[in-house]
Amino acid sequence: MIEVFMQEDPPYKKNFMVYLMHFCIDVSILLILRKRVMYSLLFMRRFYPNDWRAVYITHADILLYGIYMLFIIVDSAAFVENLFRNMDYIFGVSEATAKPFWSWNWVYKSYPYAKSILLSCVVTILLATIFVENQRPEQEDDDEDDSDEVIHKTDQQQKP
Repeated sequence: MIEVFMQEDPPYKKNFMVYLMHFCIDVSILLILRKRVMYSLLFMRRFYPNDWRAVYITHADILLYGIYMLFIIVDSAAFVENLFRNMDYIFGVSEATAKPFWSWNWVYKSYPYAKSILLSCVVTILLATIFVENQRPEQEDDDEDDSDEVIHKTDQQQKP
């Protein structure tokens, strides 16, 4: 289906399809991120029923949600700019009216850079979350002991 749409001759149609596909992908990832904890709990309860307490909301969830909102804003801005630049082809506006908008290319020229920066932010957040979660102290289950003491990895290694 993508090949059929990308074979269209006018470049504005190709740009329209590229921005639309990016927008749909980013919205679907945002919706998945919003329900990440629920999906993770369903998975853990089905395949690892004793470890379901390991799933919780982290700071990364909120940051990733915000970054994917920025992805959607960048996609929308590029889409709208494409509409303005090509309004004579798309909407049939006279050339005299459309000509001032032909030079609008701020988002078009910076689109790959903006997407790359946002994607590097996503990777950085994921790597930072992995690092922080590995440094996090382990906690005892409430079922085994009634004390609220936190057991650190270093304490476990020092005890004989």
